[in-house]
Amino acid sequence: MVEAGQATYLAIDGHRLMLPPRLADLVCQLRDQVEPRWALGRLGTPAPWLFPGQSPARPAVDVLFGVRLHRYGIDAHAGRNAGRLALAAELPASVLADLTGISISTAERWSQWAKRDWAAYVGQRAADDRERIDSPEHAKQPAKHTNRN
Repeated sequence: MVEAGQATYLAIDGHRLMLPPRLADLVCQLRDQVEPRWALGRLGTPAPWLFPGQSPARPAVDVLFGVRLHRYGIDAHAGRNAGRLALAAELPASVLADLTGISISTAERWSQWAKRDWAAYVGQRAADDRERIDSPEHAKQPAKHTNRN
């Protein structure tokens, strides 16, 4: 956990994930518990997980996080979908599938939803080029010739 000003981040595998305020409060409460969450075996060693699973030697299963968060009024779907849509706009479907653990057909659907229509951009660029060529400043410049063999 990293607290910087009013923002709280969860450090996971070298990356910082900014937590929404309600979730940050819950995670801080969990971290600051006086009682250990679990004790491993007879040694009484605290579990190394912030979110221990049913077995203290393993972390909590990710599927159950959604259920647990929903109990506290936190819906993670909107953030997950926004992140997936942003990735789908920038990555090929095969990379999106591998990165997020979804099937290739699901990744292809996300890529279709994120598809950008570049036609307006190309049309505007062409219009800008025509406008630049027709400008008086362009007429004053000497013509550039290329030697093609």
